[in-house]
Amino acid sequence: MVDARQFVEGICSSAGYFLAWREESYSKTGIAEFWDRFDQTLNLVHGSLDPRLVAMTAVNEGRRLLNCDRLSLVVKRGRRAEVIAVSGQERVNRASNLVRSLADLALLAIGSNRQLGTADGSPGMPAAIEKAVLDHLQTGGARLVQVIPLRKPPTQPTGEAGSAAVPPAFAALVFEQFTEAWLSPLAAERLLRYASHVGGALHNARAHDQVFLLSVRRLIGRIGARMAGRPLVKLVLALMVLGGAVAGALYVPAPYRVEGKGKLMPAIQSSVFAPWDGEVISVYVTGGEWVEAGQPLAQMHNDELQSQLLTAQNRAAEKRQQLDALQAEIGEANRRTSAPDDVVRLRGRLAQTRIELEDAIERGSSLERQIEQLTVRSPIAGTVASFQVERTLLNRPVRRGEVLLEVMDEDGNWRLEMAVPEQRLGHLLSAQARRPDERLPAEFVLATTPEETCHGEVELIASRTNTTPDQGAVVNVHVAVNAEEIKHRRIGAEATSKINCGQKSLAYVLFGDAVEFVQAAVVVGQVSNLSVTVAIGRTVNP
Repeated sequence: MVDARQFVEGICSSAGYFLAWREESYSKTGIAEFWDRFDQTLNLVHGSLDPRLVAMTAVNEGRRLLNCDRLSLVVKRGRRAEVIAVSGQERVNRASNLVRSLADLALLAIGSNRQLGTADGSPGMPAAIEKAVLDHLQTGGARLVQVIPLRKPPTQPTGEAGSAAVPPAFAALVFEQFTEAWLSPLAAERLLRYASHVGGALHNARAHDQVFLLSVRRLIGRIGARMAGRPLVKLVLALMVLGGAVAGALYVPAPYRVEGKGKLMPAIQSSVFAPWDGEVISVYVTGGEWVEAGQPLAQMHNDELQSQLLTAQNRAAEKRQQLDALQAEIGEANRRTSAPDDVVRLRGRLAQTRIELEDAIERGSSLERQIEQLTVRSPIAGTVASFQVERTLLNRPVRRGEVLLEVMDEDGNWRLEMAVPEQRLGHLLSAQARRPDERLPAEFVLATTPEETCHGEVELIASRTNTTPDQGAVVNVHVAVNAEEIKHRRIGAEATSKINCGQKSLAYVLFGDAVEFVQAAVVVGQVSNLSVTVAIGRTVNP
């Protein structure tokens, strides 16, 4: 009896829903009134570009338009969803269970980009989504809930051939009823159409709100509107702004930095020079090899030294023979009791021969030492920094004093060898004089690790300038660095460095190059005028 009663009540309820939907569908007056209210509501929704105001208008006016019990608007922010408006509430309590349930349910609809709820009529809804819908009904006390994803307006008309794919959802409109569990097809169609307009209005408002420096641009726009047609006020305001900018640039301090390019090098380094003219006949090391102090690096050969050594040895042998012959002749003269003058003459020749023998021996020893120096040895312990040593030196004639290769100690201290433009030298020296320790802080970036900034201190400024093909006149500056701070140290790594020279005005930091150029031009002009005046004076008064 109870089952029959429930069945009859269900049939009567369905019949009532059907008759109400039919009456609503065929009532021309009701349809006209709805679309009139629909247009008015859309005018209110699209009437602002503030996302919060658009959301509040959409839920409050939409609740009256759609005749529902609660209408909520949820926006996706990163991986979470935020309820930004609920009909009938000025502020949303994000800590309440209802708001959290709304956010979780809307996040499912936004993530799946599909309509969810108890009236969607979609068979085969996943169990997780179905459970989330039922949990929300239990939490909020509603009998019907419908979640409509909101998307940005399509760029092409719906249904046009070749239209783009459906864009992803960025928000959701949650429709709830507490008394009715049935949504008529006409009401569902109106809900979808209203949701599409709300999505477009909210998307445009968010895009407008994300404009860079929007508040500043609005302020400038209001000021410009108020000054329309008032040129004198515009001129005065422009002069005030310009004067303020100039005064700020003149009095606001800013760090002044001298830039330069350089290379990362070990502090202990030595160039190996050719001791004499000759030809490299052997190379014992390769680039990047570690060598000890005194270790042979290369072998040279000099034909002239070898020839001179042979001549000196032959001369020494000849003088030894002459010395032996003179000693024998003096002994024979003593036995024969020759005349004293003959003995004295022989002894003089003996002394001269001894001197010539010693000179030949000394000459041979000197040549042997020179030939020994043809074995080129490392002056320090370190790494051979030259590239392709054997290919560069082997079987090649070299001149005395020519650099053969370089040896550097990678285990010791390191430094940055910079080339600073000559016109920046005055800033470096004046800043160095202001510091008690005369060490200026510097920072640099290596080309091998551009993502890291390293630091150091200026330890030496050269006393003379050099000329380079790409930078012109430059001054060499050595910057001491902390080797432990640099993870990937490579000999000769290119670096761009900035040396802090203290505080100067912002105007000089920004336009210092132009100021120095003008000063240099004025000085050159004055010198030229002085030269012309002196020349004219000499011509008039010879």
